[in-house]
Amino acid sequence: MSRPGTTRRREFSRSAIAASAATMFPGRRHRSVVLALLIGLAPVSTSTAEDAHWAYRPPNRPSVPSVRQHDWPRNPIDRFILSRLEAGQLAPSDRANRFTRLRRLTLDLSGLPPSPPEIQAFLSDRRPGAWQRSVARLLASPRYGERMAGPWLDAARYADTTGHAADKPRTMWLYRDWVIDAFNRNQPFDQFTIEQLAGDMLPDPTVDQLIATGFHRNSIQALGNNPRKEEFRVKGIVDRVETTGRVWLGLTVACAECHDHKYEEFSQAEYYRFFAIFNNVPHLGEKFDVHGPRIQVLPATTRATIAQLQRELDAIEATAKVTGPFPDRQIAADLRAWSLQPQALDKLQAPSLRIRFAGSVRALSRDGRSTGVSTDSPRLPKTAFAADGPRRGIPAIRLGPGRSIVFEESRVPSFTGDLSIGLWVRTTQPVADLVSQYDWRSGRRAHVFGIGGESDKDSRPGRLFTWLSRTSNPFDGAVVYGSIPVNDGRWHHVAMSYTAGSSVELFVDGRRDTGATLTGRVPPRLANPTLPLVLGGGFNNSGRPNDFFVNGQMADVRLFDRPLDGIQLGGLPATTASQLDMFVRSRTLKIPPPLRSLHARLVASFHGRSDRQRGLANQIKRLKRKLVTAQVMDELSPPRNTFVHVRGDFENPGEQVAPAIPALLSHRDKPVSPATRLTLARTLVEGSHPLVARVAVNRLWQHHFGAGLVSTPDDFGSTGEPPSHPQLLDWLAVELVESGWNIRHIQQLILTSATYQQNSQIGPVSRSVDPQNRWLGRFPRRRLEAEQIRDLALAASGRLVERIGGPSVFPPQPASIGQFRDKTAGTWTNSTGPDRYRRSLYTFWQRMSPYPSLVLFDAPSRERCTVARPTTNTPLQALVLLNDPHFVDLARGLGRRMLATGDNISERIHTGFLATVSRPPDAVELAAFRRFVGDGEDPDTWFGLAQVLLNLDETITRE
Repeated sequence: MSRPGTTRRREFSRSAIAASAATMFPGRRHRSVVLALLIGLAPVSTSTAEDAHWAYRPPNRPSVPSVRQHDWPRNPIDRFILSRLEAGQLAPSDRANRFTRLRRLTLDLSGLPPSPPEIQAFLSDRRPGAWQRSVARLLASPRYGERMAGPWLDAARYADTTGHAADKPRTMWLYRDWVIDAFNRNQPFDQFTIEQLAGDMLPDPTVDQLIATGFHRNSIQALGNNPRKEEFRVKGIVDRVETTGRVWLGLTVACAECHDHKYEEFSQAEYYRFFAIFNNVPHLGEKFDVHGPRIQVLPATTRATIAQLQRELDAIEATAKVTGPFPDRQIAADLRAWSLQPQALDKLQAPSLRIRFAGSVRALSRDGRSTGVSTDSPRLPKTAFAADGPRRGIPAIRLGPGRSIVFEESRVPSFTGDLSIGLWVRTTQPVADLVSQYDWRSGRRAHVFGIGGESDKDSRPGRLFTWLSRTSNPFDGAVVYGSIPVNDGRWHHVAMSYTAGSSVELFVDGRRDTGATLTGRVPPRLANPTLPLVLGGGFNNSGRPNDFFVNGQMADVRLFDRPLDGIQLGGLPATTASQLDMFVRSRTLKIPPPLRSLHARLVASFHGRSDRQRGLANQIKRLKRKLVTAQVMDELSPPRNTFVHVRGDFENPGEQVAPAIPALLSHRDKPVSPATRLTLARTLVEGSHPLVARVAVNRLWQHHFGAGLVSTPDDFGSTGEPPSHPQLLDWLAVELVESGWNIRHIQQLILTSATYQQNSQIGPVSRSVDPQNRWLGRFPRRRLEAEQIRDLALAASGRLVERIGGPSVFPPQPASIGQFRDKTAGTWTNSTGPDRYRRSLYTFWQRMSPYPSLVLFDAPSRERCTVARPTTNTPLQALVLLNDPHFVDLARGLGRRMLATGDNISERIHTGFLATVSRPPDAVELAAFRRFVGDGEDPDTWFGLAQVLLNLDETITRE
């Protein structure tokens, strides 16, 4: 395929070289030799696709190479790597130990070190596929989105200020939260691209799609009423052009702002046609209020909270429509009598899953279909389970140690949102798991509803408890402990109701347990671990496995995918409802004793729902007023005229040009029309584009190995470095497109490869043959990024606050820093409370004065697009870790954490090592540290030990 201007540029280059040779070498003999040499070296592109620079040829999936060492590769990636190593007479390194691999993986996918429970769980999991399960767990963690967002925000030049001298604050954090959410949703990269480049141009764009366009509103912006505001506006467009080229195309297109590109087939006229695509962003307002497009929106977290509250409100209102007014006859006899409609009430209560025990175990889903069941015990005759139920017509089942009912996960509805559980139980047992969804052996679980707790210090024997987590392992959620005894040997109806992200309530015999206490935070959703549902099961991986089985009877188990109250969860037989209805309607007949308690409970439930209904409505109304400004993209109509800027000077316009996608940036033979941000975005991700998929997978490789297969991630052009493994690069690029642009799929391939799991030790042969480790005969050691170093210290100290999203925070920094900040940029007021200990991702990013400790560890100012951070080593970095007041505070936190572990000094040291380097100390280290702390009574010695641990090279290095 011929490129525009190829012939002209080739002839021009030949002429220029010939003229230079004639000047420098007047002799004909020398001139002819030099001329041939220079023309042969001239970086001029050829005119056919076959001869084009490698990056401009569409990628094709190559065959996976054969290798001699057949037992090493774990997936196709390894065959490409091993083939290159064998060609260079090198061998891959051994697999790293479990501690090293888990730390490496967790830092890569969460940005944090693994917690001690995570380390223990991985070490204990000796089943095949343990590594793959760890990869899957971390890819599904909400921490994953935070980790992946960091490098993307560098490329998107995200910051909380406008830049330039004034560097005024502006609201941009909604875009940052959108990026986190997009990665956590595993949004396909093609859609990720389209929404950021042109979300506002999609049909009926959503609020989130508009927020996504903040990508190109991140560019620095001068204040309004600036006499040079047109110059700064043009610079903003130049920045958008350059950023688009670097991020999606891996090209340095900025060279063509002033002249034809020296090394690529990209003329200045083509540059300004491309420039015209971005030249239609309006400037609104006047004088000092000149600004780009912006909208007022509700943040995603607020919208999610409103949705949760609205679901709860809708459920209450639906109940009110069925039952009608239900006042207490003693205090509101003059109000209209209520009308109970049993059939409608039964319909309202239809559970997602109802389990009855009529001679044999039978479970019915909402549509009446039977589900599969098995017993997790030796085969028992059906009569062994028979028991008298709590009411006539309600059969029960008798359970005991080693007996439980297991429903396979494929037969059970998915309960990841709201959840309510109700059942009848009779037992004298202080501790028992009634209904649960977890794997007893691995410890993975989503929810447990039972009696007593899990025998920890917060357990309440004989009282209800529920355990809810948004991750299956480790625990991340809430535990609620009840206050009403239920183990008196009588039948009790027990229930729990979980409203996602909002509340958890316990009920006994229809009454809400007002004395229940909550530990932790109510999770926004429940884990979906694809695990069986277990009735009466026990945690048999403990020292007392039989303690957790139900020793008693259970009946009429119901699970709902919505929050309900105790009356609804227990059900109301139609005959009882009709009898109570008759007495209440009469107003004169006295309610008989058997129905009085039920009537009182219904009255209390009605009044409680009414109060809750009013409170929910008011809360929703208040939340809807909490609007936040979002910087977005928009299009002018009619569009601006665009001219070539002669020598890059916007005040010296040349010929007028129309918007167009340059041939170099488009894989099509014909021009794309119309050329807009939307057609550009769609062209980039059509799949056959030669650059976009390569650039994307190269950046993923860089994320995990420190350097990409192409070591110049923003220059895939003629002056960039060629790929170290060109066939692997193309194989991954095609795999990305064919997987539906699934980023996690590519990462899973990388992370489960033997290449990624190698140790990082360098041998003498490797050092001499491949000192830069471009062939990847070992895993590349690399210092942690700036944010990871601070976040590791936060996690080790035990003070890390893991709340996701929201406005940027102001962690402590030295007070003297303020004297270097422009007076118009405002003052830095250190955050108080939990915000002091938020992850570094949420630190207020001031371009002209970034957070000092992050800058010292090579974080960029984000004035421009950055796709690869440098790594420097300076004495100041060690001084920061030792003397920065914030790091001193975190070291004290780690010292107190070790001191609180117990009286055993070795155990305390062990805690410090796990928190920092994610492994136990060896014998030499343990002996040295025991000598250092002496008798272990002085808190200052533990503070000193914490400082040593936080400053270890191993601590701040990904091995």
